[in-house]
Amino acid sequence: MKKLLLILSIMLMAHTIFGQTQQQTNNIENSIGTLIVKVQGLKTTDGQLIIGLYNIAADFPEKTPFKGSFTKISANDEEITFENIPNGTYALFVWHDINNNGKMDKDESGIPIDGLGFYNYVMEKMELPTFQQVSFLFAGVNETITIDMQYGLPTRQKPKE
Repeated sequence: MKKLLLILSIMLMAHTIFGQTQQQTNNIENSIGTLIVKVQGLKTTDGQLIIGLYNIAADFPEKTPFKGSFTKISANDEEITFENIPNGTYALFVWHDINNNGKMDKDESGIPIDGLGFYNYVMEKMELPTFQQVSFLFAGVNETITIDMQYGLPTRQKPKE
């Protein structure tokens, strides 16, 4: 009888612990939070800041983002908030449309005049990065990401660690 009670007690404890662990895992898997995007180094306050938050690699950056923002620029550093973001892997495409015409403007050499920004990425070539190169894991809590804008020819410096 004592053995049976001991076994039942252990089973009950294991079920309770597993249930709590499973509940904690479900809470993490279903987490929703706020993502704050700090954009630094805007060359001018002219135009608008266009940001696409992507969660599907095949959509980045040409198709419709998961969430987007069009913001009139009022300072050389801006902060944009995305709310109700589930945990997952995301990439940001940040574009400073300087003259507010909705097109990526280029000079006579084909070099973009408008600014671009990506998470933890410095453009070294005249091509856009892939989703994998600029993606980040969002844990579904309140988090801040910093984007440094880039204008003109790509640089040869490495991204921040």
